[in-house]
Amino acid sequence: MKVTNKKIYQDDEIWEIQGVHDGYFKEYGILHKRIIKFFPKEFKYVGEDIIISQKNFRKVGYDIRFHLVPNTNAIKTQDRRSILLQLKKSGWRFICNHKNFGIETGLYFGKKDSYTENKNIYVNGEILKEEEKIKWEIKKI
Repeated sequence: MKVTNKKIYQDDEIWEIQGVHDGYFKEYGILHKRIIKFFPKEFKYVGEDIIISQKNFRKVGYDIRFHLVPNTNAIKTQDRRSILLQLKKSGWRFICNHKNFGIETGLYFGKKDSYTENKNIYVNGEILKEEEKIKWEIKKI
């Protein structure tokens, strides 16, 4: 896998990082671009995942996951428009412009020679055009 178009920017108002990887290019003809902006004064992350079909466009499914550290409580709100996250001393809200997102159980391998259960936020769907944009936000509440 090769990462290209890397950009990093930081000032008092915003931190931004972006890059493109070709990990799905050989099999699917797809590039994945991610842009993450952090607004430190607002405690807010704004992200955009862009799936770009480079050759032989065809419908294909995608999954994006946000792996949470163990002991993070996660619950989808009743209106199904956001996910609330509870850490030890803070709460956060995840929102996404796609309807197909939720919470799943996973495994955390962050400690040597062991693993524990954790939660993941997933966003999934199908690529319906040559460029699919998935926008998301995580903000402290």
